[in-house]
Amino acid sequence: MRCLLDTHALIWALQEPGMLSKRATGALMSPESTVFVSIVSLWEIALKASVGKAALVSLGIEQLPGAVAQMGAKRLALDERACVKLATLPFRSGHSDPFDRMIVSQAIVSSLTLIGRDERMAAYCEDGLDLLWR
Repeated sequence: MRCLLDTHALIWALQEPGMLSKRATGALMSPESTVFVSIVSLWEIALKASVGKAALVSLGIEQLPGAVAQMGAKRLALDERACVKLATLPFRSGHSDPFDRMIVSQAIVSSLTLIGRDERMAAYCEDGLDLLWR
């Protein structure tokens, strides 16, 4: 499985793995899985840290890239395909968070299974999103 961690799933994978669902943990631990972390998630975490909304408890923001590499995840760059998809992605279930919408767009255009708990993202399955949590 090729999967993309949503931002909260990344934080939990690094700090509180017990918060991940059994299916999410199974996908992350499987030797057959390739796990990606979007640069958008790193941007979101850095932005929140810069305004005092600390998302990372056991790590400093400067340790985040090394922690992502240590967990064996590959970085997913932001590209024009995802930007174009974002422009055409409908607003579903009142979901307007720009970070989440870009991560959804990246997952769709890169054919990645998104690992995330946000139930509002399930509305994007009709747009081609493959979502794994439960």
